[in-house]
Amino acid sequence: MTQIRITETKCVWNIGNSCLEFVSGFVLRASNFALVMLFFVVGCGGPEHPEVGRVSGVVTLDGQPLAEATVMFQPTNGRASIATTDSAGKYALTYLDGVPGALLGTHKVIIRTEIPGEDGQPPIAKEKLPKKYHEQTELTAEVGPGTNTFNFELTRQAGSAKK
Repeated sequence: MTQIRITETKCVWNIGNSCLEFVSGFVLRASNFALVMLFFVVGCGGPEHPEVGRVSGVVTLDGQPLAEATVMFQPTNGRASIATTDSAGKYALTYLDGVPGALLGTHKVIIRTEIPGEDGQPPIAKEKLPKKYHEQTELTAEVGPGTNTFNFELTRQAGSAKK
């Protein structure tokens, strides 16, 4: 039977604050080595978050691009995704740092322009949008796997926004 001798201590897999280590002098038989390697292959590389769909689009206000607006997709259950529109009104949601998109499923969509002040100070920028787009949002979106595009045509008028 073939044996493998590991002659140093080495962290081979970080799990939170713990480390799975091979210890110096540990002897691993070839038959067990295959099982250990299968564990590492199956256990490594999977996402550390639920499945998300990529989400992007354009936000306009009265037909003009809405720059520097915060766009938030809030699912029924789970973490929200957020983005800020650029000067052309374009946004691309981020679920986690380095993970673009939003959870799959139905979301309430919240769009704001207010920039809050720090430590109870007045807002740096006041809200331009009616409450129906944020505090009492009427906007929704259904995020599916893959790429999703949601454009929001907002108005200051009493009418509804087009999605």
